[in-house]
Amino acid sequence: MGLPYTFIRVFQGQEPNTLNSDGDKSNRAPKDQAKFLMQGNNMKGELLGECLDSARWGSQRTVMYEMDVHGMIGFIQNWVKQNKNFQRLWHEREISELYSKFELPYTKHDICPSDKEHKAKTNDLEGRLRCIQVDEQKLRPSFVVSYETNGKRVYFEDPPSDPRPDDWDENPEDEKYFKKLYNFYLARLKKFEKEEPTFIIRRKCNAIISDEGVVLPLETILIRLCLDPMVTRHCYDGFQGCTPKRLAEMPEEEREFYSGRIPCSGHYEANDHLEFPFDGWDLAFYVQKWYEQVPNGKAPWFEGEASTKYNAKETKKFGSVTIMPVKV
Repeated sequence: MGLPYTFIRVFQGQEPNTLNSDGDKSNRAPKDQAKFLMQGNNMKGELLGECLDSARWGSQRTVMYEMDVHGMIGFIQNWVKQNKNFQRLWHEREISELYSKFELPYTKHDICPSDKEHKAKTNDLEGRLRCIQVDEQKLRPSFVVSYETNGKRVYFEDPPSDPRPDDWDENPEDEKYFKKLYNFYLARLKKFEKEEPTFIIRRKCNAIISDEGVVLPLETILIRLCLDPMVTRHCYDGFQGCTPKRLAEMPEEEREFYSGRIPCSGHYEANDHLEFPFDGWDLAFYVQKWYEQVPNGKAPWFEGEASTKYNAKETKKFGSVTIMPVKV
């Protein structure tokens, strides 16, 4: 990206964040500004770029919004709802006036991003070029462990491990106890070393090599643009396992896997904020490019769902404001 448009406006003598200047409510924090704009018709007739740029934190290199991906989509949907002719309100300037090339964040690789040795590939039904390499892994049947996560069965081999702590021989009682465990470990180790790996796991890679030219949902675009869309969170501090609440929310087999993990091995969660390497004006350009992917403006909002599925009966909470998803 070139010089942030916010700076260009300042150099031209324009005030930044002019939407955040309504008398007593001036200088609102970005989160409060986002809530304010989504109330009533506070974004009616306003440019999306200026709305987005007035509701973010800024640093020298990045900007941050205090909302997750769905919150951002809800904010944009609210702006659409307030403006019947929103197609004319993306930005003060045309994309071609500021950029010689501006495209959506497509995945584009020459080889499989998971393994450069993978050669098999094909186009899926939606036009993405995918790797279809099938790798085989042989495991020892008696030591196969599996659990289910995100609807997929995961298998791995769990070899026997030496149960003795470093100071196991300092206490006679502990020594007696750990000797029993150690003998059991030796028996399992002997079985492990003799057993043939006949349990075969076949894994199809399925990695996306390229999706250039495919219609991207806005959710996908925002996730790819965000500098840190996912984080790894660990339950508790120190050497404790998962919280009872998190365990109770897991599928049964996933719960069995995590309940024995001390310390907690971590969980991927969506961030509660979005950080981008450009200002709100450029983000508006990305929304415009998303909308213009399909001639009739029916590009999907969310991954796996068509935009026509959304109607005014569905709502989403953003702080104290209810967002009404609408058809575009």
